[in-house]
Amino acid sequence: MKVSCSVVVFALVFHFFLVTGSRSPPPSDSVIIIGAGMSGIMAAKTLEEAGYKDYIILEADSRIGGRVHKGQVDGNTVEMGANWLFSGGPKSSPAHEIAKKIKLRTLYSDYGNLSSNIYKQGGGLYEKHVVESAFKVADARQEFGTNLSKILSSKKGGDDDISILGSQRLFKQVPKGPLDLAVDYFYNDFEEAEPTRISSLKNTFPRQLMEDFGEDSYFVADPRGFETVVHYIANQFLSHNNNKITDPRLQLKKVRDSIFISYSI
Repeated sequence: MKVSCSVVVFALVFHFFLVTGSRSPPPSDSVIIIGAGMSGIMAAKTLEEAGYKDYIILEADSRIGGRVHKGQVDGNTVEMGANWLFSGGPKSSPAHEIAKKIKLRTLYSDYGNLSSNIYKQGGGLYEKHVVESAFKVADARQEFGTNLSKILSSKKGGDDDISILGSQRLFKQVPKGPLDLAVDYFYNDFEEAEPTRISSLKNTFPRQLMEDFGEDSYFVADPRGFETVVHYIANQFLSHNNNKITDPRLQLKKVRDSIFISYSI
C-alpha cells in the first residue's frame, strides 16, 4: 500500500523541522509518524509541544512501545526488550526520572564483583587476579575501538566503518578461550544484543548513553513493565481513558509496505 501526503515525517528525522525552522508550526501540512515506539511517541510529543497537532502515528503492532514491551512467564512479568535504567552520569536520564516519579520497581545491578564470579567450564571459580587481567585487556580493546571510531567519524562525508570484531583484529587482541570470550560477551554482546562481528564500531563507541547518563544500572522488576514509561509520556498529550489511549491520531495495526514522500522547499 502506498501512502501519499504533503509531508511525511519519520520518527527519527522529524527533528529536522524543529531545529532548522522556526518553532511555529507549518500552516496546513499533515505529518505522519511511522512507528509508536519511544522515538515515535517522543516525535509526536515534541510536535505537540511546538503547537502542531495535525499528525497521525501509524503503528503496525497492536500496542505502543516498540522494542519496549513485556511478556509473561509462569505468571511473572518478563521484559522482552529494554530492561535497564541508567544513572550516575553528568546528565539526568529522562526515563529514569519518569521511573522514579511513577515508582517503578527497580533493582541495582552491581557488576563490580564480576571478577570474583566467573566459573570455569570444568567447575570452580577462576582466580580473581586472572579475571582482572582479562578485564584489563578488554578495557584496552574498548579504548582502542573508541579512539578508532572517533577517527572514522571525523572524516567529513566519510562512510568508513568496521565491526567491533574488525577493530579487535586491528588491535591484535581478538578474544580467545572461554574466559576471554566470557568477558568480551559482557563488554559487547550483552550490551548491544548482537555479536561483535555485526555490531557497527561507529554506532557503538563511544557508548553515549553511559557517558551521558552514567553506568549505574537499575534492572526494571515491576509487574507493570518498562513500557509504563512510554505510556506515561504518551498519556501527557494523547487522549486516554483508564490508561487506554483513545486518541484517533494513534492508529494501531496499520502496516505500510511503501512510503511515497513529496515535499517542497
